[in-house]
This record gives sequence, structure tokens and C-alpha cells, in this order.
Amino acid sequence: MSASGAIRRPTATLPRAVALCFLVAAVPACSQLESARRPVEVRRLSHRTTHGTEWDDIYVGHGPAAALGDTVVVDYILDLADGTRVTSTLEMGAPVSMRLGAAPVTGLDEGLAGIQPTGRRRIVVPPTQGYGSRGVPGLVPPDAVLHFEVHCLEVRGSR
Repeated sequence: MSASGAIRRPTATLPRAVALCFLVAAVPACSQLESARRPVEVRRLSHRTTHGTEWDDIYVGHGPAAALGDTVVVDYILDLADGTRVTSTLEMGAPVSMRLGAAPVTGLDEGLAGIQPTGRRRIVVPPTQGYGSRGVPGLVPPDAVLHFEVHCLEVRGSR
């Protein structure tokens, strides 16, 4: 308190403008650190068709959902149940396009239905919906369960 009875405020060691600049820069950085520690909520939906194909959405995309007759452009990784890599468009260097209803593996028609651009899915195809008892000589053994991880790049509607 001063001699006149007024309350004195402590003086800042840094000029107010410098302190304000520091706070303006620090607050967004702190919020970014905090959000990096918080898990991102992902809607995971497990599905199983009557034919046994199963899929989980890893990430639900945005835009038109793929339907029978649409063409989807995807990157994918195909592994066997034991983890053996069969093929990958990422390793080949180019995505593939396929028309739903005419996919090379029947289980993909079911597993890709409803996927949206930027969406990611894990699809498990039983042998009856995959290559069956014939397999693919030198690549997929007979009666193999196929594990796809798919990233949808584009959906081209037939409508």
C-alpha cells in the first residue's frame, strides 16, 4: 500500500507486450500437445454377412457409399491368416479399380459395399467367398482365409 492508501500492483518483470506474445504462442501449442495425448474416436462397426464375410471399419470415409454396380478405386494389402503377404497395391505402386458385383473375389463385393471415399476397412473373406478349394497355385493355398486391409480412394457411381 502506498502512503496515499492506494493499493500498489506489482510490476511485471517483462513488458506486458512480450508476456502477451508468449501466451498467444504457448496456448495453441499446449492445446496441440493435449490433443495428441487424447485418443481419436473412431467408429468401429463389425459386420458379418450370411455368407461369412466379415469386415470392420477402421475409418469411415466421406462421400457417396459404394453400391452394387459402382466402381471403387482402392489400395489394398492381402495377407493370409498366418500373416503371409500375398499381394499389395502399395508394393505394386498403383491402386486397382473393380466393379462391385464383378470383383475377382466374391467376398470383396460384400465387404466393399457401403465403403466411402477415404474409408479404411479390414475384410476377412472365408474360403467359400474367396478362392475356395482351388486356391491360386503358388500364391494362395486351397481353402485359405483371406485378410484384406482396404483404403478406398474413389467411388464412381453407375447411377
